[in-house]
Amino acid sequence: VPLVSASQLHHADDALSLVNHANDVDDPILRGMKILERQINNPATWPIGRYGAMAHSKRAEHYLREGILQSVNPVGKGTIDLVLTNNVGVEVKYNTAKYVIAHANRLANQLTKFGDLNLNQIVVEFVQTNHNPVTEIVLTELRQQLAANQVDLSNIVFRIIDIPGISLSK
Repeated sequence: VPLVSASQLHHADDALSLVNHANDVDDPILRGMKILERQINNPATWPIGRYGAMAHSKRAEHYLREGILQSVNPVGKGTIDLVLTNNVGVEVKYNTAKYVIAHANRLANQLTKFGDLNLNQIVVEFVQTNHNPVTEIVLTELRQQLAANQVDLSNIVFRIIDIPGISLSK
């Protein structure tokens, strides 16, 4: 496999192939994809963590195909999952509705920290689970809890994403 930079990649399969064959990965996309690959393939990773890493990887592949992925798990960008070329941060969540509501304070803290990243927008993508998935009703309740926690929601967008083949059955 000839080594090219991630900016020259046109398809997510190219990135995954390159990750598998690269020895020294300094590219911000490939470095992050390699981290996700190790997490997915690590037998010590709990199933929910594996599904979360798979969802994160699939969303990175989606944005790579769109030609707008700048980095995956970027160093120096807090804990944001993805940064797109238009300076938009994407946080991928793989949680049940019950977990999202019960831990809204954690998301509030995370979103507040993201404010320091000087991104144009934060997109929080909730990947659907089979059991107790996040719905628009849940997102309405979440927005209310975040507002009550003084989180500035003016540049935050919430999306519900379905990724076939990634689902937590229980």
